[in-house]
Amino acid sequence: TQGCVSPWCGAVADGGVCRPECPPAFAANPAELRCQGGVMNPPDFVCSLRPCPAPAVASAAPGGACQEGAVIQPHRSCTVQCAAGLAPTPSRLYCQGASFFPAEASCR
Repeated sequence: TQGCVSPWCGAVADGGVCRPECPPAFAANPAELRCQGGVMNPPDFVCSLRPCPAPAVASAAPGGACQEGAVIQPHRSCTVQCAAGLAPTPSRLYCQGASFFPAEASCR
């Protein structure tokens, strides 16, 4: 059986898997490339910005800190939700490569 040679993983045995690495804050898509009959399948991957998990905010609303849900996609905003009677500062956080800007929010 013939193996594969990948610029990302070097030599890969037939039936073996290559897990390409991306810079911090990025994820490989797809996460694995498989060597089949001397050919990598799929032949290539893309490094994409990672999403942001909703931040931990003390006194956040019962439904979670972000109105948009538990995971915020890159280049999207988290509208901060607070428990009744409290207001968020700031009211929005921007997701950029698995991190929010500004980095934190609070409910007061």
